[in-house]
Amino acid sequence: MPTTTVAELGTGTMGAPIARNLLRAGFDVAVWNRTPGPAEALAGDGARVAETPAAAVADADFVVTMLADLDAVLETMEEENGAFVAMQPDAIWLQLSTVGVAGATWLGELAAAHDVDYVDAPVLGTR
Repeated sequence: MPTTTVAELGTGTMGAPIARNLLRAGFDVAVWNRTPGPAEALAGDGARVAETPAAAVADADFVVTMLADLDAVLETMEEENGAFVAMQPDAIWLQLSTVGVAGATWLGELAAAHDVDYVDAPVLGTR
């Protein structure tokens, strides 16, 4: 049975532990972060470090965004080497960043425009 691949976009205070838990659970995990250091720190745990969001999501079954705010999510998904350019047609976007109701609605509409399945599941808190 093939391993499920998850791309974790955002490996800060909350994203890094999420990635580590996914790795411990047996998922194949690709990671990307706007500043490379936090993503590179996960290589020792077994994560594949990607240089761009597009590279991270290229073969992912699930794409997780755990970023600082709405602007960071939009940039990560839509930039030239953003996730939307490389997501697999059947990949599911799990949006965990806290972006507010209007932001979540906007991201849902953006996902629909890119024909991407979207789940808004914001988290609250910190470590």
